[in-house]
Amino acid sequence: MKKLRVFWQTVAMVMVLILLASCATETAEEPSQSTGALLTVGSNGKTIAPYEHFVSGTFYTEGGWMCGDGFSVEHSLGEIADQLETLVYADDFFCEAADGVKVGTVSVFDFETHDRIHFREAHDVLSTLPTGHYYVAINASVYGRTVGDLQESSSYNCTFILEV
Repeated sequence: MKKLRVFWQTVAMVMVLILLASCATETAEEPSQSTGALLTVGSNGKTIAPYEHFVSGTFYTEGGWMCGDGFSVEHSLGEIADQLETLVYADDFFCEAADGVKVGTVSVFDFETHDRIHFREAHDVLSTLPTGHYYVAINASVYGRTVGDLQESSSYNCTFILEV
């Protein structure tokens, strides 16, 4: 049953990405950082660009508004673990957003079980974690054009491994 769920999640994600890609080039504003990353995070003298996992987007096309929902990164941690960089937590931890990107809350997941430990909390929750390894997802949003009273947007879980 789990394989079937993962299959349909993957099919849905591919369909959403194809649809969004068809209009995102014309409508979404790109971050202006030289790395092209939505966020950079750093700690203990190391800076990385976290893995960007698409969560949702709303775009205006010639045919009207198009919305696409993906899945939280927590459902993909096992599949993307080898693509995630690791930071060692220190008091100098920081998170910087590219121009046009709004940094949101943070979610923390158990490294072994992928269970959610903290959900949509302030970044200072990282300083309270006991010794260990964790998956960390920082929410980031990119805003585009305003059409009428609505604004285009895309949301991502910017994900990395944190060693405390």
